[in-house]
Amino acid sequence: MPSSLKARAGKPSVTEMKMQLAGLQKPLASTMEALYSKYHQTCLAQDPPLKELPVTENGINWKALILSLPTPENTEVLGCGIRRVLFKRADCIYDGIYRFHVERRDLTQAMFQFR
Repeated sequence: MPSSLKARAGKPSVTEMKMQLAGLQKPLASTMEALYSKYHQTCLAQDPPLKELPVTENGINWKALILSLPTPENTEVLGCGIRRVLFKRADCIYDGIYRFHVERRDLTQAMFQFR
């Protein structure tokens, strides 16, 4: 056995390591667009439209997504940590505008745009 293979014996392969790191990265924009349209359609399907809906998606690294926001916004939104993520109607003059909101551990909420 060559010495390079002896050194790698008992350690994960490159593909296994990439799979481990994939869970730590922020989701793709296409994933977020699909998630937004799914929850937007769910909210508007009700009569009257829902004002708030908890986001229950497994496999989304919300912390990585929030930390990828522009510099002053990322720490303001993250605050003291994420308790849960909500899909809520935004306070806006236009009707039917929804945004993702983070409920922090101290029960305060902050709105963010993933785009």
